[in-house]
Amino acid sequence: MPLTRSHQSCTPVSATSELTTLTDSLLNSSEHRSTSWTSDEEIPAPKRTPRSTARRNYANPYSIPHPKLSRAFSKTESPTVSVVIQSRPKTVKIRGHTLCPTNAFDTFWYWCAERKIIDDRRRAGQPFPWTENTILQEYPFCNTFRVLDKVSQYLIREVIEKGSQEPTELVFRIALFSVFTKPATWELLTEKLGPLEWVSYNRKDYQRVLSEAKSNKQTLYTGSFQKPGPSFEYKEVFMNHLLLLEVMMDKDLPGRIQNAKYIAEIHGFIESLPGMGPFNTFQLLLNLSYSDIIHFSNMDFVVPGLGAVSGLVKLFGSSITQAKVDDPDVEVAVIRWLANHQTEHFDRLKLKPPRLGPKARLMELADIEHALCEVDKYCRLAHPEIMGTSNRKEFRRRYKMSDDPYPAIPVLPKAWSNPTRRTERRWPGGAVPKCQKQYAIDRLLDHRRMEDGSVEFLVHWYGYNRPGDDTWEPEASLLEDSPLMVKEYREKIGFLVDYIGKKRKFAKGREFLVVWSAYDVKDATWEPESQLSQDAPKVLQSYLRSQK
Repeated sequence: MPLTRSHQSCTPVSATSELTTLTDSLLNSSEHRSTSWTSDEEIPAPKRTPRSTARRNYANPYSIPHPKLSRAFSKTESPTVSVVIQSRPKTVKIRGHTLCPTNAFDTFWYWCAERKIIDDRRRAGQPFPWTENTILQEYPFCNTFRVLDKVSQYLIREVIEKGSQEPTELVFRIALFSVFTKPATWELLTEKLGPLEWVSYNRKDYQRVLSEAKSNKQTLYTGSFQKPGPSFEYKEVFMNHLLLLEVMMDKDLPGRIQNAKYIAEIHGFIESLPGMGPFNTFQLLLNLSYSDIIHFSNMDFVVPGLGAVSGLVKLFGSSITQAKVDDPDVEVAVIRWLANHQTEHFDRLKLKPPRLGPKARLMELADIEHALCEVDKYCRLAHPEIMGTSNRKEFRRRYKMSDDPYPAIPVLPKAWSNPTRRTERRWPGGAVPKCQKQYAIDRLLDHRRMEDGSVEFLVHWYGYNRPGDDTWEPEASLLEDSPLMVKEYREKIGFLVDYIGKKRKFAKGREFLVVWSAYDVKDATWEPESQLSQDAPKVLQSYLRSQK
């Protein structure tokens, strides 16, 4: 029978039914199917919780009221609800490729909807398990929206919003946190070293704190994904990561971010650094995007990780594997297609599309990539017969509810309100820009002046310790790639007069054109005789004798 007005408050089927059961019944049908559920038999009413009195704080545009959750019919009501669900498409056309969705295709949409409902119910104060799906009850999964995950919430609240908003300090804090992606490590460093700032950064202080923690068997890194370190001079991975952080800052990552026309440019630069791969670079970019330092659309760019790639294979089978042979970037196109067609498939399956925040944002590219990785894991139990790119069929751990507070209102990045983020600016050169790995400078050993007056510096490179590995590099290239390294070298030797070029008279006496040590001749400055007599008397006397 049709759904009448008095029945519109019933819980959607996806919110209360077993996902695997729903998926199997749906996917085994080759035609549209009409299925009936009797509420008091198959949709037990959940325990009611008092309606929240919380209201949106209009002074804070990022506050979110408690979700208005749908209700199941009570025992006193027993209507029959008829729901017509369309079967999945047999094929879809994406960038000229014909892909064939598998049974896991609709499971993807069910998982996205149900996982968001779980988060809504938990934030509304409802008791565990928040779902009748046994897989989602027993095993841990990330949120539908990446920003709602525990670590992302901590990053926004404790790392980005606390402390200086000056670009250099903001980038330093986010990059430092992203090295370990573990709140406990951030809190340890803050406790031992005070406010974590680039202006006061000292490698030895960080080494002391982290070495002590490691000797006490404290875990420094998150277990969520691997953090391979670059091959620098230290045995400890965390020290090589600190060196990588120094390289990022020395190469003026904040300035490069602010001057970039496309977010893909920033990705290409970071990926070119030692120890950085495409996906961990993308994760760092996502963390940076929660701050005001980046103003690009969340629909500009995506890099699929290994889990998402495996998830796509489970959704489309061998058809996407074959398409990738001729089109290496097809996975990016498919992720964009899933984002652009999500409401169509949620509507087809009679599911409420997951939405985020007061502006009801739909899933964006990073969320789709994020969800594909989680659905890849979910399908190990829901569809064990469907293979991805790995043969794993088990979960390493079961869900254990944390005692940490779970705020009713999640924090969303304030930077998302910037109007420039509404305009897409896709990289014109392809899905992911190609990069050439850079060498990392350990230190500058010496300098010399060339015949044309320019300066070269003797560079010692990380990981290259054999005789003859040090190379002379022109000042111009070092100022572009590692300006802070040049600055530190010059500060170390101080302002030394290399030679005097010429002199001139003025009202109060004489001035001399001074060419400074470790500076190009073009950077020469006019200095008064009185100052040179005090700072460089021997150089001045030598010049005056040569002029006689």
